[in-house]
Amino acid sequence: MTTIKGSITRHRGWWCLRYRERIREGAALVWVLRSKRIARVDSLHKTKRSVERLAESMMEPVNAARKNPNESSGAIFRLGEFVETKYFPAIEGKREASTIDGYKKTWNRYLNPRCANWLMHDRETHHFEIVANESARGLMELGLHQQLCIGNGILTVETEQQALERASRDQLDKGGDAARACLALINARARLGSR
Repeated sequence: MTTIKGSITRHRGWWCLRYRERIREGAALVWVLRSKRIARVDSLHKTKRSVERLAESMMEPVNAARKNPNESSGAIFRLGEFVETKYFPAIEGKREASTIDGYKKTWNRYLNPRCANWLMHDRETHHFEIVANESARGLMELGLHQQLCIGNGILTVETEQQALERASRDQLDKGGDAARACLALINARARLGSR
């Protein structure tokens, strides 16, 4: 079986990679056209050749999924599917009903329309960086357009143990860091007033 290389194009100051990827939609596997930013066109990335290795590393998980479709077909899913079928059921009983209701309202009003179709890969790849970067970019864009103060506290982990260490108040307390940053933004906006 041949590997997919994709094509590298230059678009609005970015080197982009276009390729086809196999994803699950319901019970069916379908091929969809993808385009991802590789790097900004800058002094380090002046030519296509300068970003070829980055493009190849981005294609590794796609080609792995293509070579072993039975192993990886269930490993690619949409963020909206994850939130609705895994995340919300997982926090039932672990959070107050009013908190969960607030999460659901925020998801349905602000995030679902913008990022429900983002793909998540349940395997070891560099996708966690893409998810974190794109989430931050999307939330920043949403905050600017809606004039909202939005906090971002996405943990990127490979194991449940790492998640527990990073989220625990007694250890790294990353959730507390995110909450304190959000409160600082709210206080700054209150000090500055609405201009």
